[in-house]
Amino acid sequence: MLGLSLSLAPVDLSTKGYWAMDIRLLTGSLVNLVKYRTDERIAAETTAKIEKARNDKLIREYVGKE
Repeated sequence: MLGLSLSLAPVDLSTKGYWAMDIRLLTGSLVNLVKYRTDERIAAETTAKIEKARNDKLIREYVGKE
């Protein structure tokens, strides 16, 4: 849709080229942002799992001493 509207825009070819570069850069930035947020979420989930496992182990060891 964006490419079609860009090609049908009533502006010079050089302006279309700049718009195309902008679209490309914005798309790349969006992909990087989504990847960054996904990596952060996965890292937080992994950290939470490790902490939960460590706490469960400590509780099992403490209860097992009695």
